[in-house]
Amino acid sequence: MHVRCFDDTAADAAAWDAFVWRHEQATNDHLWVWRRILSEAFGFKPCYLGAFEEEHLLGILPLFEIPRGFGATALSSIPFGNYGGIVADSPQAAAALLEAAKASVHQADRQ
Repeated sequence: MHVRCFDDTAADAAAWDAFVWRHEQATNDHLWVWRRILSEAFGFKPCYLGAFEEEHLLGILPLFEIPRGFGATALSSIPFGNYGGIVADSPQAAAALLEAAKASVHQADRQ
């Protein structure tokens, strides 16, 4: 299983939203449109993570890098939203997404 950050392309947006629409645990807060709204309106840097087995999407985690002050940043899933977080088809995909998010936090701390 591998995890990657989705690019801001029409193909990635369509794949993301198709997963959201088919998954019973996903909410409207997971939809791709929030990526564009929150990054454009507030300048938050998005990294929408996807967990893949080969080319099959098994889970998603929307993340935004947000400023905390004094040059520090934090990661948040859907700032100002109520229902972000991991949506996955398996515990393994959820774990892979969580580990990737943790690695992103540690990487941001080193910068």
